[in-house]
Amino acid sequence: VGPGYDYEVVNTDVLLRELTVRDGCLLLPNGGRFRVLALDSASRVSPAVAARLGALIRQGAVVAGWPQPNGAETALSRLRRLS
Repeated sequence: VGPGYDYEVVNTDVLLRELTVRDGCLLLPNGGRFRVLALDSASRVSPAVAARLGALIRQGAVVAGWPQPNGAETALSRLRRLS
């Protein structure tokens, strides 16, 4: 994130493969460090993303916002089950 910015948008690939958690902060390989992962409330998530969000939460990440249903099980119920 450059000077003057206080957020960064990450895509699914980055979320699944690059985002890590250390000391309660979300880290990107480029040095980006964030306290909260905010989800777009209008977004739908795949089971893989729901599982990854659950893993990040278990590692201490703060995730704000709730995904919408995608398939038979809602992402929210899956996320709660995985957390």
